[in-house]
Amino acid sequence: ADLKEVALDMSKPMMEAVDRVMYTETTSFNWPRDPKNRDIIDSGTLRASARIYLKQNPITPVWRFVYNVPYANVIYYGGYIQAYGQGPMIYIPARPWVEIGVSPVSRYNFPAFPWQQLFEEKIAKYPTFSK
Repeated sequence: ADLKEVALDMSKPMMEAVDRVMYTETTSFNWPRDPKNRDIIDSGTLRASARIYLKQNPITPVWRFVYNVPYANVIYYGGYIQAYGQGPMIYIPARPWVEIGVSPVSRYNFPAFPWQQLFEEKIAKYPTFSK
C-alpha cells in the first residue's frame, strides 16, 4: 500500500461531505428567491456531474473536484446571469459547497471535515503505514 491508495480511500468520504452541504437546507447561501431556507439542488444535474480526481504529488495528495455543467462556476463562485439570454440580469450568490464540505474548520454553520481522524482511520487499514 502507498499514500495514493490511502488518498483514494479518502475520496468517497470527502464527496459525501460535499454532498451533505449541497443537500442541507440552509439560509447561509443567501438564496435570491423564496424559499430562502433551502438546499442548492434544483434538478440534480450539477450534483450528478461531479467527479473527484486525485493528483499525486511527491509529498501530498491533491484532490480536485470537477462539475461538468456550463453553469457550475456561477453557482459556486456567484455572479450575474441572464436566464436563457433574455430578461434582466440577476445576481446569483456564491455557494462554495466543496470548500465548505472539506474545510478543516467549521464554516457557514457546517461542521469541520475530520481530516486527521479520517486519515488515521484509513491509514490504519494498511499495515505498512501503521507500524
